[in-house]
Amino acid sequence: MARKLGIMIRSPHCLLPELSNDYFYIDSEWEEDIMNGTESKRTQRFFGLKGHDDERLIGLLGEQGTFIFHRIMLSYYDAFFMIQTFMDKYYANIREEKLKFEDILEQSKTYDINLFNSYSVDELTTLCLHDVYGEERTYYFREHKANEVQEMLFSMNLKTILTNHKVSYFKNRTFQTEDLKSSNSNLVVYKMLINREISMVMHTWRKLNSYNNGDFISNISSILEFITKDLKQNSDKFNKESNHYSKLKNLLEEVNENSKSKKYFFGIFNDAENLGFLSRHGKVLLDFKSFNVREGRTIYEIITEMKEDRCIPNENELNYLFNIWHYTTSLIVLLWSTIRKSE
Repeated sequence: MARKLGIMIRSPHCLLPELSNDYFYIDSEWEEDIMNGTESKRTQRFFGLKGHDDERLIGLLGEQGTFIFHRIMLSYYDAFFMIQTFMDKYYANIREEKLKFEDILEQSKTYDINLFNSYSVDELTTLCLHDVYGEERTYYFREHKANEVQEMLFSMNLKTILTNHKVSYFKNRTFQTEDLKSSNSNLVVYKMLINREISMVMHTWRKLNSYNNGDFISNISSILEFITKDLKQNSDKFNKESNHYSKLKNLLEEVNENSKSKKYFFGIFNDAENLGFLSRHGKVLLDFKSFNVREGRTIYEIITEMKEDRCIPNENELNYLFNIWHYTTSLIVLLWSTIRKSE
């Protein structure tokens, strides 16, 4: 029996495809019953790291540190899955020479955030030793609860932390021209591993797979602000020859500078006067007077009536607002991560 160290995603709903690349592996959604010649859906999935799948890792990082390390790597795979899903569905829209705010509003009407939830990192995960050869003998360590604060701090400093704990880090590498594509999981994950900026943004963006998260607006705002600042301060780290560069600048102008569209991004995110605790700087309670029962209102009508008439948007309208913010941010993240150099 050859037991490998990793984490078990203890849910039958995980949608991540089976994968084995240079950094990690995850088993298939399906398992074969050799006796009956049939397949059945696994009730849980094993995720392990290449080169770090030995129990001795716990002696260097401790159980909790080892658990966090695996969850961060799983979040990188989840981010890659989100990128691929987003590109499959919406990449054609990026081919436009210039994405206008009105285009984004129209495309957001049919946007579906549910496509990006793989039910992996957000499910129960447990550190374990697992027999990858199918003996179904798994030893579970004590259960450690996921901690987003620790994971964020780890993801921003992964190389430093692992190195200081005497854990070998992933080697620098060079990719051939034909491998420089966003469908290459090795390339995408490598950029997260070698670049703290990409790691942090991807780790945060990955969490935006549902509108039920209370920190949705603050995370969206942090990503947009960070990428805007990064493009200005580290312009030499971007491939300016790519046609994605001008598109990225254009989209950032829409959310930061354009007088018409900015007020529906940071103009809303920072508007404590009209959004109260929903805003990033909310410190006041608001007095809303009514609830909208109509359908088909535009973003201009929704926001105006929230501010002037104190009218609460209905569920479809709130989803539409969140669609606009998530779709725009995802376009920006995709363009930014594609043209930002690895080192």
